[in-house]
Parts: sequence; structure tokens; C-alpha cells
Amino acid sequence: MLQDIDYVVNKLDWMRHRRIWPNGLRYLWTDAFGLVLLVSLYRKLGDLRYLDAAEQLVAEVERVLAGNEAFGSGCDGAGVAIKEASIFN
Repeated sequence: MLQDIDYVVNKLDWMRHRRIWPNGLRYLWTDAFGLVLLVSLYRKLGDLRYLDAAEQLVAEVERVLAGNEAFGSGCDGAGVAIKEASIFN
């Protein structure tokens, strides 16, 4: 199992280095998948960097959606769910 986690972490680093994700265009499905990935890595490894990255991702999505009239203010406070991720420990 650890070998699979190493593969995932390496791919995540590769995407970040090439600014593919989470620095690229905002797509909610990729952001949602990434959020699950980051929280899962935090749960498995206990490394707060992944929880911090999840919080940053939610903040960025909130920032982008706040500027999109199609979404209005319905995304305000979405970061609260991430801050409660410690319940997964």
C-alpha cells in the first residue's frame, strides 16, 4: 500500500511542479477530486501539509467562485468543512 501512496504523492508533486494542478484553470470536478485526495493523504500519513493544501484549495475555489456571478454567494464559508477534517483522525 505504501508504494501506491508514494506513486500518488510523486504524481501530485509532478502536477504542482508543472503548474497543472492546483495552479491551472479551475474545474470543480478536478478540485473536488483533489480535495478528496489531499484529505485522504492527510488521514493516511498524518502530514499536516496535506490538510493545509486542502484548506488552500478550498480558499482558492471560494475566491474564484465569489467572482463568478453564476454561483453568487452560495460558496461562502465552504472552507468550514475542511477545518473540521480533524474528525477523520
